[in-house]
Amino acid sequence: MKRTLLFALTAIIITGVASCTPPTSPTTLTPTELRYRLLDAFPDIFWCDPDFFPIGSLERELQNAINQFEGIRSHTEEFDAIVQRIGLKHKLNYTSEEQLLVYRQHKLLNLAVIEFLPASHGFNFVILVGREEQGERIFGNIATDGRTSVTRREPSYNTCPICLAEGTLVGTPNGLVAVEDLAVGMEVWTLGDNNQRVAAPILEIGMTPAPAFFKLLKFTLADGRSLTASAGHPAINGDVLGEFNYGDVLDGSVIVGIQVISYHGSTYDILPAGTTGYYWADGILLASTLKDQTPPVS
Repeated sequence: MKRTLLFALTAIIITGVASCTPPTSPTTLTPTELRYRLLDAFPDIFWCDPDFFPIGSLERELQNAINQFEGIRSHTEEFDAIVQRIGLKHKLNYTSEEQLLVYRQHKLLNLAVIEFLPASHGFNFVILVGREEQGERIFGNIATDGRTSVTRREPSYNTCPICLAEGTLVGTPNGLVAVEDLAVGMEVWTLGDNNQRVAAPILEIGMTPAPAFFKLLKFTLADGRSLTASAGHPAINGDVLGEFNYGDVLDGSVIVGIQVISYHGSTYDILPAGTTGYYWADGILLASTLKDQTPPVS
């Protein structure tokens, strides 16, 4: 009888101790760890790598990695998460190959997530998934413990912009018109088969929202004309604008200035009817991204 009472008393004591144990608090992840959770949850996330789009090379990427490494390392919270993710150790000196690995993670974390804004108990985010007409723009929330909820999905034509900035003036028979105000069927000036300016209706218009941290190039020509466009927009000789340098000739005039500027709007392009698809943007004759490139005019 005494042994039975002793066992019962012991059980009561153990139960009481267990019931007094405080509940486990939910894990709180750092902002960078939460970004990684998003990347893991959406493996088909879409983004544009500025080291390769529209033109670039492994050499340029490596040089940018070396140049930016100390700045990346100075942001301790992000750097700690990156080295843990890719299996590096904290040390004084890193090889150029290791710096490149860190830099690639830094780009992915900061460019693949379009918006990441503090909210109650977490962050609101916007990301792009899929490519071109299969793409989506996804809005959602990620809690500090990593739980993710999607609040809205909408179709999105996901591609890296290679077009003109808002406000670019396109030549038309009715005067200059901002590219964002043009519509299919409106007439613009194009270059005809005889290398003469002719009016032609617009067959197609392209509009692409620029991703975060997107850059445009502003070209200034010796004759006073200037143009702001993506480095990937084609000139009529078949080269893209990003391949032009100081002293090169663009539409008959020498380039005397090239500026890299941040851009947060959408980019636009048009396709006029006719064999060339050329049109005048801010007075400079350009090709269209919406048409296969034709041989340069003589």
